[in-house]
Amino acid sequence: MAVAPRPHRGVREVSLGGPSAAFEVEYVVEMPESSGSYTFGPAQARTLAAIEWADVSDTSTEVLVVGGDL
Repeated sequence: MAVAPRPHRGVREVSLGGPSAAFEVEYVVEMPESSGSYTFGPAQARTLAAIEWADVSDTSTEVLVVGGDL
């Protein structure tokens, strides 16, 4: 597995290695410092040969940050 930071795009790309029909992964996101409602996701995936990224189902969530800007 390799991680490629892309701060100018606001993302990180993670390479999971060789071909597989399925992967099980866990990920951690940094919470914003300001209070508010935020949506995280969806995660996206693509093969090395693909041009477009595809959304991964069930990888989005909404969160409410309270007091982050204190």
